[in-house]
Amino acid sequence: MINEQFISLFNKYWLDNQRQFYIAFGLLILVVWYAVNSAQDVISQHPETHAGREIVFSQYVWVIIYKGYFLTIFSLASFVLGLGGPIEERLSGTALFTLSLPVYRRTLIRAKVLASSTQIVVLATGSVVYIPLISMLFGFTYPFQHALLFSLLMIIGGFFFMMLGLYLSFTISRQMVVIPVGVTIMSLMFFIMKTPLLKHLNIFNFMTGAGYLSDTTFLFNQTINIGGIFVILGGLFMATRLLERMFKKVDV
Repeated sequence: MINEQFISLFNKYWLDNQRQFYIAFGLLILVVWYAVNSAQDVISQHPETHAGREIVFSQYVWVIIYKGYFLTIFSLASFVLGLGGPIEERLSGTALFTLSLPVYRRTLIRAKVLASSTQIVVLATGSVVYIPLISMLFGFTYPFQHALLFSLLMIIGGFFFMMLGLYLSFTISRQMVVIPVGVTIMSLMFFIMKTPLLKHLNIFNFMTGAGYLSDTTFLFNQTINIGGIFVILGGLFMATRLLERMFKKVDV
């Protein structure tokens, strides 16, 4: 049962990330609007610049939005939303007040993880569902159910990068160093996971639905690997438990 202290902590960590959340949400909405607004010109000119090859709107959306700008911004935003929390408070010397509350240390970690995870869900769902809506304003159609599937994959990947941010916040004492280190790690992952040996573990491909899409419409034509989703969610749970143990052992 969720008690009042947990709800208070959840609200606290939500408010701590509120500015980053709104900035990311605004950027994603702006990217979607700009991409859809430019779609007609790009689609009409594509045969001239690509040897007569035509593309459909859903393919354009996948290449420009899901695989392009949206993936980059959302991954970085998920990482940033994982920063801070009780771990940063410990490093900045403000954890004594939080730890004086009548709650277990593990509750602090769980409240932070849940607050950041909720923001990621809202961020992905709100901005991705915006695609079918804004498409209608510019004379296009995009299946709502496919947008929801893409948002699901983005959310799962977002959890991964959120935990990366949380772990780096714990292991690196200087918070100003965390972001460049995290961006470097994510960049290395992007290129390393393109190798044939690791392509099946490519989190970026998973987030964009690669391997589940039609070659012509770039919409889902295969069932998503539910097992993979449960593996990542299980990893999120185990990572949270490990953080709880690590945080329990540190001095403040």
